[in-house]
Amino acid sequence: MKKTVYEKSIRGIVNQMTQIIGPVAIMQANTLKGLRVTALGDVDIKGDAVDKIKKLIKAYEVLIGPVAATIAKKGIQKILEKNPKLKIPEEWG
Repeated sequence: MKKTVYEKSIRGIVNQMTQIIGPVAIMQANTLKGLRVTALGDVDIKGDAVDKIKKLIKAYEVLIGPVAATIAKKGIQKILEKNPKLKIPEEWG
């Protein structure tokens, strides 16, 4: 099954955060309703993917502060370069 660009984006964000805070990043992602992330990098999104990205970043900000948004952007930088019209949270625009 082909992964959507949003699934890849969430995987990139979670992977980047995992490098900083370890497996807590996956656990935090899985606290969000409609989002499931496995340790193997499988991502399942139910509902609005942009909203899930926004909520995921907010959840990480609770853990580590505002630097979470910068870390998240770094996690999807290549995806954004390849998909310039990708819908992203407004505050990133």
